[in-house]
Amino acid sequence: MPDFSNQSMPPASDNNPASRPGGNSAGPPQHQPPRFFRRLGLLLLRPEQWAESAMFPYRYVLGPLLFIILVVSVPLAAHVAGELVNVEEAAVGQYDQSFKPMLLSHGTLKILPAPGKKILLLNQPDYELRVDITGRKTAADLHQPMGLLVTNDKLYTKVFSATQTLPLSRVQRYFLLAAGNTAVLHVPVNKLPDVTVNSKSLRLLLRYLRPALVLAIGLILFGFNVVKFLGWALIMTVLISPGVMILNQHLAMPLRVAMRIGTAVMIPLVVVRGLLEYFRHSSLMPSPGHSGDFYAMVWWLAPLPLGLWAGFLASRNLTRTSPGRK
Repeated sequence: MPDFSNQSMPPASDNNPASRPGGNSAGPPQHQPPRFFRRLGLLLLRPEQWAESAMFPYRYVLGPLLFIILVVSVPLAAHVAGELVNVEEAAVGQYDQSFKPMLLSHGTLKILPAPGKKILLLNQPDYELRVDITGRKTAADLHQPMGLLVTNDKLYTKVFSATQTLPLSRVQRYFLLAAGNTAVLHVPVNKLPDVTVNSKSLRLLLRYLRPALVLAIGLILFGFNVVKFLGWALIMTVLISPGVMILNQHLAMPLRVAMRIGTAVMIPLVVVRGLLEYFRHSSLMPSPGHSGDFYAMVWWLAPLPLGLWAGFLASRNLTRTSPGRK
């Protein structure tokens, strides 16, 4: 019967009976896991390593999983953040076709007349952008999880429950800096040159603020990705582990040991999912009304058959190596 306990590694000293000529170690042999990066490589490329993870303490599987989630989340967040900013740049290029131009003068916003065009207002399922110069609205009037409200003298931003207020005088300086007017850094507000807000000035502003925007959005997406991958790994491990335990019931495998195998299976799948999302082959998350929901759900549940296969490998290999079993 294999020893599934989290035993400490055998000491490399003369006090270990197995290290002396002719000595016999008491009990079943203890398994020394490979070093971290070698272990990570084996978990990524060698399915048999998923089954062998049953013989190691859980931390030797959890550590590579957490590491790979962090490694995958960073470039994925940076890539998506850059794409979102690109989308915004393309959108502001179409501003003049639909919306009225605006004027920033001494930190105050005015709407310029433009027949047939409307005041800026965008309302998406998760994001809203609106201009209201009446001065009666604040960030509390933004109803979507993320949004931006421009009033007559303030800019309100909202990211979930976090809100921030910025005076439009500072925004006016950003517009001028984006246009190459660096002399406005120390100019009083009442002497700032006027700025016409249109497609050209908005495009220059986005390009000027691009590094800061990519960093801010990337940090938010990084946290989201970590939570997403951890949640997926946790749910799948919980679903995989009972099946692995049943496949190994003749070895009296406890649930906590089956969870090591379930966690090990998730490591390469996190990498594959991250690559697919990076290259936009699949969102890998079902969304209501989306035609690809079925395929996304199939992929999302892909760890289940792989986990059972790893459980079968563990049953075969551990039975073969257990004393008294053929």
